[in-house]
Amino acid sequence: MFRSINNKLIYPITIFIALTLTACGGGSGGGSDGGVTPPPAATKADLSGLTLSAGTLMPPLQAGITSHTVNSPDDVSVTPVAQTDARMTVNGADVDSGETVALVEGANTIVVTHLDLTKTYTITINRLAASAFNQPARKAGAGKFAKQVALDGNTLVVGAPDANTVHIFVADGSGAWLPE
Repeated sequence: MFRSINNKLIYPITIFIALTLTACGGGSGGGSDGGVTPPPAATKADLSGLTLSAGTLMPPLQAGITSHTVNSPDDVSVTPVAQTDARMTVNGADVDSGETVALVEGANTIVVTHLDLTKTYTITINRLAASAFNQPARKAGAGKFAKQVALDGNTLVVGAPDANTVHIFVADGSGAWLPE
């Protein structure tokens, strides 16, 4: 059937569009996995978590960043987490995902391997002397600054002399201490 608009004949046209569909979760795409495309293998060679016993990982663990630093006056242990089918080593020793391992001062390597993919993370531990945390900067001859100092992770507590005052500072991730 033809239509006329403003005295012009309009011819019907049929248009065919070819679509390619990809199953997303239990579909029948014909593959042995039910048509579901697994995540790229490269993500399986990544760390999915990393916990430290002391200090703060700088920069924080995130995709694409494999070089990190930790400043701490204390010994540092690490608990790396990876995919269950990935292999890991810390400083050359095989470790299981979720296993805690002591790190050494200086450069430490965590290698995650999945199939033929390998990703190497470097964590540099800067072991600071406790006195670096216990002697805050002050002007010459300004008298006593702190009677007691305590450091726990990214929290610094300073007790003022001759007063019942406590000052609390928290590391902001860039190395600066901010009053809480």
